[in-house]
Amino acid sequence: MLKPLFNAALLCSAFLSASALAEVHITDAALRAIPPGAPNTAAFMTLHNDGDQAQVLVEVKVSQLAVKSVELHESSIQDGTMQMRQLQALEIPAKGEVTLQPGGLHVMLIGLQEALSQPQYEFTLVWASGDQQSVLVPVKEINKAEHSHSH
Repeated sequence: MLKPLFNAALLCSAFLSASALAEVHITDAALRAIPPGAPNTAAFMTLHNDGDQAQVLVEVKVSQLAVKSVELHESSIQDGTMQMRQLQALEIPAKGEVTLQPGGLHVMLIGLQEALSQPQYEFTLVWASGDQQSVLVPVKEINKAEHSHSH
């Protein structure tokens, strides 16, 4: 008697978890093309949350690329100088969106150990709920003047 109830509860929790994740979709993803040997690059995208609850992005992984670290960053201008700081999490508000773009929020890939040789890379977004979401991010030319790094 308990086994069917346990299985039903397990199935329901998996469904609820998957349905919450399904409420976030990604558009306009791009990984900045860089010359071979450049140590860092950035990825950009818009995260749309169609759900009734905020979703919190806590980590981004890139498994197909040798890189020292992948971090969420925020750029801002302070006293006329572009500053960058690492974020521990990024909240996507309920029924809202957050745009990662040059000169603002972005995913920073630090310490590239190989050239960007593929036309796209699979990124895994890790949410506070523990859910993981994959997104293919194409490599694109992005105006360097829009986003300068001061690491």
